[in-house]
Amino acid sequence: MARSDGAPARGVRVWSARTDRPAAQEEALLDLLTPAERERYAGMPREARSPYVTAHALLRLGVARVLEVAPRRLHVVRDAVGRPVVPAAPWLRLSLSHTRGAVLVGCSAGSPLGLDVERVRPVRGERELAARVLDPADLTRWSRLARPAARPALFARWTCKEAVLKGLGTGLAGGLRRVRAEPGDPHRWSVAGAPVPHWLTTPLAVGPHHVAALALPAAGSDQTLLEGERHGQRAVGGVQLGEQVGDVPLDAVLGDGEPSGDLLVAHALGEQREHLLLTGGEGDLA
Repeated sequence: MARSDGAPARGVRVWSARTDRPAAQEEALLDLLTPAERERYAGMPREARSPYVTAHALLRLGVARVLEVAPRRLHVVRDAVGRPVVPAAPWLRLSLSHTRGAVLVGCSAGSPLGLDVERVRPVRGERELAARVLDPADLTRWSRLARPAARPALFARWTCKEAVLKGLGTGLAGGLRRVRAEPGDPHRWSVAGAPVPHWLTTPLAVGPHHVAALALPAAGSDQTLLEGERHGQRAVGGVQLGEQVGDVPLDAVLGDGEPSGDLLVAHALGEQREHLLLTGGEGDLA
């Protein structure tokens, strides 16, 4: 269903995908990128290339499905702070995040949103990092966690805060410590002095080695999924996942024809998940 301005009904859709692409598939996805994006890709270290091309191809394929246009005909530019924008659909808000092993892409019909995904990994000076990232109350709870749980909990809180900052359009330059958890709810956040001061975050399940979060403004947070096919749904941390794995050849998906009723992203990227926003979930530091 479309709004009077041509936008789909209000809602949020988030896609995730792995980044260990076969070489031939990565080349096919690269063909979806703009010349500037391909030039940037060519200058990247090898380990950074697959997350980059997967994220940007996923963005183009997913948004093309929402707008019902062919992926290669979709014109995507960057705004003043580097966020992707579709000039033909100014009401569409976009966010993407990528790291080694996983990417996230999200779109919203009108509401700002932010996404962040991080690979849980050892870091030098983990306690010092926690002191820089966590609020005092969070830091106290974190220090009491058993070591196997402490590292993913730290990265989970990091993703929540960075997702909020990306929703505001500042990214890490906005300062993680500015994002403060509100008392009594580990997924409600305040950012003093921000144009949108109150946010809600929802954890997203993207695999055993990653943590991820979606941030939306607390006002009007009753967002629902844009219409789409869903299979094998299950509740995970307050977010329902519908998994689809397509078996259509990649060259058939990336042709110039109009999108079919199947999920293009699933067909193009293999193992892919579509996250349906329902309610906030419970975090490890709750």
